[in-house]
Amino acid sequence: MTTIFNPFAFAADDLNWMFFEPSLLPLESAWIGHIPFAAWVIAAAQPRVVVELGTHSGASFAAFCDAVKRFKMSETRCFAVDTWTGDAQAGFYSDEVYHALSRHVVAQFGDMAVLKRMSFDAARDDFADGSVDLLHIDGYHTYEAVRHDFETWRSKLSPRGVVLFHDTNERVADFGVWRYWAELRAEFPGFEFLHSHGLGVLAVGKAAPVALQQLCKLADPRAIRRIQVRYEALGRHLETQRDLRLLQHVTEQRMREAQARLEARRAAEDAPAQGDTA
Repeated sequence: MTTIFNPFAFAADDLNWMFFEPSLLPLESAWIGHIPFAAWVIAAAQPRVVVELGTHSGASFAAFCDAVKRFKMSETRCFAVDTWTGDAQAGFYSDEVYHALSRHVVAQFGDMAVLKRMSFDAARDDFADGSVDLLHIDGYHTYEAVRHDFETWRSKLSPRGVVLFHDTNERVADFGVWRYWAELRAEFPGFEFLHSHGLGVLAVGKAAPVALQQLCKLADPRAIRRIQVRYEALGRHLETQRDLRLLQHVTEQRMREAQARLEARRAAEDAPAQGDTA
């Protein structure tokens, strides 16, 4: 017998996190598909200190901060560490990327969020051992780099520590997060999302939050796939919003360029006539 789904279940308050609109949706970001999970992991982990290594335009960092703000976690502080110059994999960019994100962070999150413009290694000394509850690693994506980042920051993790790794499902060129992720999974329980280049969730701390332990110890392939597919669907909604904005941006830019060419051609055509009159 088919069970009839109750449509009013969507009105339940405990599902609000699924439908929050992000305060920041950058036109160029590979992380947007994971924004819904960012809200859940903040609620589930209840971190006191969140550290992100590698922020770029800020899709992931703003998502964490949005959740902290919406769940009214007044004692939580979020830190983003990046040089904001880019690299060979992500491309290099101007200072405006940093300044734009800085303006957004100040306006939306105040002193609960801090941008630390420095290298990951330099920022490490700013945090006490055992103080970081949620660490997001999304810097340079070679095997050697991601291994260095995890091993360098591992002592900073609290007993409740959870680590997120972006690009676990990216195997092009010299991307090697997937290789290191496989090694870590032999030591720690973890869960992997496959969409949006992959996101690995690793329960490192022995006292990791119960909900994260349950997720990372899930063994039923059907249950795992169901969670993956549903989060992918939630993320695809936001990616579609971003794509529509990007299409609008490109269309408006091309219209401006076409208008400029038309005005230049008209000016060139009018110039001889004005000369003849003179």
